[in-house]
Amino acid sequence: AGFHPELSGRDNVYLNGSILGLSKRRITERFDEIVSFAGLDEFIDIPVKNYSSGMYVRLGFSVAINVDPDILLVDEVLAVGDADFQRKCLEKFDELQSQGTTVVIVSHTLNLVRNLCDTAVWLDHGALHRLGPAAEVIDEYLTEAHTERVADGDHGARWGSGEARIEQIELLDASGQPVKRVRTGDTVVFRLHYQCDTHIERPIWGVALFTLDGVWVTSPSTREAGLVPDAIDPGSAGHLDLRVERLLLLPGTYDISASLMNYTRSHVHDMRHRAFRFDVELGDPHEELGFMSLGGVWEGDVLDDR
Repeated sequence: AGFHPELSGRDNVYLNGSILGLSKRRITERFDEIVSFAGLDEFIDIPVKNYSSGMYVRLGFSVAINVDPDILLVDEVLAVGDADFQRKCLEKFDELQSQGTTVVIVSHTLNLVRNLCDTAVWLDHGALHRLGPAAEVIDEYLTEAHTERVADGDHGARWGSGEARIEQIELLDASGQPVKRVRTGDTVVFRLHYQCDTHIERPIWGVALFTLDGVWVTSPSTREAGLVPDAIDPGSAGHLDLRVERLLLLPGTYDISASLMNYTRSHVHDMRHRAFRFDVELGDPHEELGFMSLGGVWEGDVLDDR
């Protein structure tokens, strides 16, 4: 809002800043910071009509955050810009929140909402559908957003076209016994049992681990591992194992999601979302805070006698 297409980026910073209540002196003091944040140093003196949509949004956002707002409404700003701009935006959101600013993020990027927001509002055709903790609202949205979903036990959701299915998820200990409770540092196996009804080319399997409040911890897949079969045939069944020699999850309760997709991840054959729950207890490394251990070893002269 407030940008004139015939004016340069420089002139529009002053115009937009004035509309938002900044004095000319205040804008001048922050001008270099605004332009640097937007990453438009080389283009600030050309008309904004020649800007890409991403450049336009980045400059507008950079001006807005320098107004020191009490409430900042952000609409899909992270959909534009490179990784560096997105990183700066996330750091700025954190800074604003620590200062007591209310940040309202409008986004379809669920992981962004899950990680940044305390509370989420789900709007359906302009009507309030759900208001609550961000992780809970997102999980409910994922459950209802897929028309082919089916219930999957007491918790979790399931969706997909169903030509191939993940029939069972297991967590095995080092001896191959199914368990639901392990310790940090244990050797474990995540086992996915599958069944296939038709010919599927280049399938990929994946698992994802979530904390109970919805933080996405990790999501390895056979594609990233470079282990993609040419095809699986009708009537085939079997299992895949993800073996972890030293589990570095820290104590807590975790949910496992499992997926079977095509190679480009554009088609879901079966998705079992947060379908298996297990507990991690204190082990080795003996750490308590956070989600993952680095598995490192402390060293130093002052520690030699201990």
